[in-house]
Amino acid sequence: GTTVMTNFGLYGTIVAVDDDENTVDIESTPGTVVRVHRQTIARVIPEPEPEDTSADTTSDSESVQTEAPEAGNDDVSVDAGNDKAPEFGERSDISGDDSK
Repeated sequence: GTTVMTNFGLYGTIVAVDDDENTVDIESTPGTVVRVHRQTIARVIPEPEPEDTSADTTSDSESVQTEAPEAGNDDVSVDAGNDKAPEFGERSDISGDDSK
């Protein structure tokens, strides 16, 4: 069955679907089956992909970076033109235009 999550947070595996009654039976733990309305299924949980260890040919020494990348000299200057902080609930105008 497919692993799902209901809109109230129950995780489980679908074991039966009744189209006539519009219900789904979900096994939350081994031996515990809960019947819920179909519309309570919130999402399908994707199956975890198995790790392919044969494709990993990079050795540990190749993947370690020996030096940190150099930071660029980005001189950024921001001048709002107004040193007064806005009051609570007041919008701050970063353009420096005081006319409202």
